Amino acid sequence: MGISSRLKIGALWVTGAHFLTNALGLISTVVLARLLVPADFGVAAIGTSLLGILYSFTQFTLGEALIHHEDPHDGHLNTVWTLGVLRAAILALLLLIATPFVASAYQDDRLIIVMVVIATSALCSGFYNPRLAMLKRDLKFRQDLVLNASQKMAMVIVSVILAFIFRSYIAIVGGIVALSVVGVAVSYMLAPYRPKFRLKEAKELFSYSGWLALSEVVSALSWRMDPLIVAKFIGQSGLGLFTVSSNISALPTSETTRLLNTTLFPGFIHVRHDSARLRRAYTRVQSLISAIAIPCGFGMAVLADPLIRLALGEKWLAAIPIVQVLSITYAIKTLGTTADSLAMATGQTRMLFHRNLQALALRLPIILVGLYLGALEGLLVALVITTILGIMLDMMVVKQICGLTHIRQILDNGRALSSGIIMAGLTLFVVGFLPFGNETASSLARIFIGSLVGLAIYSASMFLGWVIAGQPNGPEREIMEIAASVRRRFAAILFAP
Repeated sequence: MGISSRLKIGALWVTGAHFLTNALGLISTVVLARLLVPADFGVAAIGTSLLGILYSFTQFTLGEALIHHEDPHDGHLNTVWTLGVLRAAILALLLLIATPFVASAYQDDRLIIVMVVIATSALCSGFYNPRLAMLKRDLKFRQDLVLNASQKMAMVIVSVILAFIFRSYIAIVGGIVALSVVGVAVSYMLAPYRPKFRLKEAKELFSYSGWLALSEVVSALSWRMDPLIVAKFIGQSGLGLFTVSSNISALPTSETTRLLNTTLFPGFIHVRHDSARLRRAYTRVQSLISAIAIPCGFGMAVLADPLIRLALGEKWLAAIPIVQVLSITYAIKTLGTTADSLAMATGQTRMLFHRNLQALALRLPIILVGLYLGALEGLLVALVITTILGIMLDMMVVKQICGLTHIRQILDNGRALSSGIIMAGLTLFVVGFLPFGNETASSLARIFIGSLVGLAIYSASMFLGWVIAGQPNGPEREIMEIAASVRRRFAAILFAP
């Protein structure tokens, strides 16, 4: 089976994992938002943000090094596992040391419990099975569906049970621990492996992951600092409102690109030595991601009002404008999301470090100014500005590796962008004039009709633009080929003797 076919099958498995985990994540968010208050989400967000920052400082990105390695063996696996355990122990210790200082800085004793629980989760995650990286290296992605679904299911069940019992932030951090524990356990079920302590190959692996690790540190400082800064400016209730809004906004776009990128990095590895094939592969994949993520993000913005009213209730109505802005922002951000996989596959990890350093230098001052001048509204304006600047930096990375200009990259995603804008405008116009009954029925009807109308408008706009452009290779052809592949597989199953 060729690389293209294996990647398409992998994309199907990843897409299945995406829809399943997103559904579970949405259920968890809705139930917790109904049972808890914004301040609970704010307290948990402070702990998880600190975990993300400290994690980046102790993250060796050795899973990517295994995938990139020409001939990895058991010694490499054992070294990666050993370093992972050491990293987790250091991370847990740092979190425990920071606990009293964090509680004092935010004047909230609840953070003591949060930090201890988060440290426990960090320690558990260090025992993750590195052999799963070898499956990705061979373009086998079925395990992603099982792993992600198992983790999300555990998190949802534990979080909901704890929310009913305690009605507090304990439910959120408890779910994070469940996700880590189940993730480690399932990783060994999917790929049997008996680890041994070993450090012999550490230097060899660090030769690839060194710049990538530094890049992760800078990226974490750029993106993980937001909750810590927001909490100081607008308080934990405001942070909780922003966190829930951000999680909901990210569901249709960020999760899609995160999961699809698990197939892109190993896929690009196989064509990294052929610049023409690599350029074509990047263009095809990036345009496909945009064609999926942009309508999802724009659609979330259009339907944010009825979705929030129906799912979260009256106490979360302030989240509606935040979700509307962030959904579009996250959707547009996907225009440069594939740059990371491209740079890692070609070994250009130093380039990622420089890009993230530039992003940090631009982003933090703009965020601080936005919060200072306009509180939450200023933060949203700052996020839009920094997202556009970030896309430009991502496109610069792609230009340096593949030779594609910024204009060429924008044009390659032009049909998805224009169709998304047309869809959002016409769907708002159509749904806004439809008369409905009571609030619950009205919200349900607007979501259902809006989804159908939006899908029809977007599909028609994309197809029309594709025909006018002369039916070139692009996301439309990719989607039709994937649909045909799925249809053949189902037909083979249904009509097998």
